[in-house]
Formats: sequence, structure tokens, C-alpha cells
Amino acid sequence: VLRQMGRGQAVRRIPRRPRRRWGSGEIQLILDRSRRLAPFAEDFDRTALRLAALFPSRAVVWALALDGLATPVRFGQNGTFTEDLVPRPGAIVLLLGDLGCLDPQSERLVERWQAFGLRLRAAGCRPFALTPCPPGRWPRGQLDAWDKLPLERSIPLVSTDREDAMQRLLRLLSPAVRIEPGLVRMMRRLLADAAEAGTEADVWNHPAMIGRSREAGTLDPGQARQWREELAAEDPVLYARVLTILHAWRGM
Repeated sequence: VLRQMGRGQAVRRIPRRPRRRWGSGEIQLILDRSRRLAPFAEDFDRTALRLAALFPSRAVVWALALDGLATPVRFGQNGTFTEDLVPRPGAIVLLLGDLGCLDPQSERLVERWQAFGLRLRAAGCRPFALTPCPPGRWPRGQLDAWDKLPLERSIPLVSTDREDAMQRLLRLLSPAVRIEPGLVRMMRRLLADAAEAGTEADVWNHPAMIGRSREAGTLDPGQARQWREELAAEDPVLYARVLTILHAWRGM
């Protein structure tokens, strides 16, 4: 274009770069910042940023779901929060969270999310949820106000398999003094199809996980010692592999 203009020629064709867009409609992105979902916070953030890039910045509304609040709150540009969270009719509302399904006391929380989803639909919005728990953990008939998608594809586990997967993952983590969400993900992948994404939340919210924050946690020393000894005795090869992963993780 510059070459043609420099020669005094007419610009007959302006080159365009295609950009992915979903249109000009409004989207509201709700990030669930509940402590139980710390293993998935980075997944939520990356996904939300990628989705926000598909819309004009003026059409993206950010909101947070926090522990202790009955409903999510909108996050304003000036750092303020507001509970007026129902957008205009036709807007997409996407929750990046579990709809309460991974909470040990999930019944009341699930009811709150269902009520909020019904409120959104009554206002003409389209509520979706991208959840870290597979469909097998969605309570039947209790969250039908939301269109739900799992964060990753995994083989659904029955309750007894979930307990076994949690215990196995705790053993894999027992040699670590400090346990970050990324380390939980790395160890969970050692179990392949024997564990699902929800297993990370099961471990993170286990009573033996003490000193837990959004950044990291640690296992109760006495319980960790028992699991570590069991892992070393039952599968020395796997135990050596776990130590190798830990050394590589600490060196990152």
C-alpha cells in the first residue's frame, strides 16, 4: 500500500488480516475464585482471556464468584464491585466454575447457582458453565438452568473409584513439602484415566491438606509420612519417578 501511494498510484485493494470474532453481542465472564477451585484458577484465567479476545472490549463484562457471597459480583474498571449482575437480554453469561458440584457441602450452593441461572434465563440471557468436573458429577435435574461443558474430556468415575483416585494422588504428592496447583495437575496425569479433573479438587480439599492458600498447600506431616512409606513399599519404580518429577518441578 505504501509503495503504491509513494508512486502516486490508486490503492485498489487494502489488505486485511482475518481476526476471530464472535460478533458484537455482550458476554459476561464469571470467574469462580472459591478456595476449593484453586487447582483450576490458571485454567480459568487463560480460557477467559482467550474468549474475551473474541469480543470487542466494550462488550466484555467481568465478574467474580467469591466464598461467602450468595451471588457473583461485577468487577468495575475503577476497582469497585456491584451486585447488579444481570446483563442485557441476549447476552452470553459464561461461568468458569463448578456450580458448587465439587463442594463437600454442595447442596445449598447448587441451589443458589440454579436460582441464579433461572434468573438469567428469565432476563433473556444465555447461561453457560465451563466446569472442571466431568458430567458424572453434575447432579441430575438440579442445574438444568445452565448449559454445561466439562473443562476437559475424561472417563467418568463412580464414587468408589473417585475415593481410590484421591488416595492414590495423595500418595503421589506425599513426598512434596510444598504443593502447588500445578504440581497436583502434573501428578494427577501420572494416573491417566484412573483419575479425573475433579480428583484435583478432592485432594486440594482433603482434611490432610493443611496451610492451604490459593498459591500452595502442604500435607499433614504425619499423614504424609505414612503415605510416602506406603508408596515406596508398594511401587518403588513409581516412587522413583515421582521424586524425579519433583526435582524437575523445583528446578523450573
